[in-house]
Amino acid sequence: MCFMEIKSENEVQSLDDESRPTSNELQDTLKSLYDEFKKLDSKYSYCKNKYVCLLVEKETLEKKACIVIYDSNKINQLKIKINL
Repeated sequence: MCFMEIKSENEVQSLDDESRPTSNELQDTLKSLYDEFKKLDSKYSYCKNKYVCLLVEKETLEKKACIVIYDSNKINQLKIKINL
């Protein structure tokens, strides 16, 4: 595998040509990527849990809306009967 380094906007140089990252640099980069991954994983878990909570809330509100619509229809039917 060959890694590429951008020296300037138009110049790209292969790391194989001139310099190779040291073991410590690679380890630091890997640790940084891992830390970033853990942060994103934490955010993903939070969002996933929030999504599940919102789905439950949505279902609850849909059930309440059905009850309100049903009650509204009954009231309208009673109004019609009273006006006859």
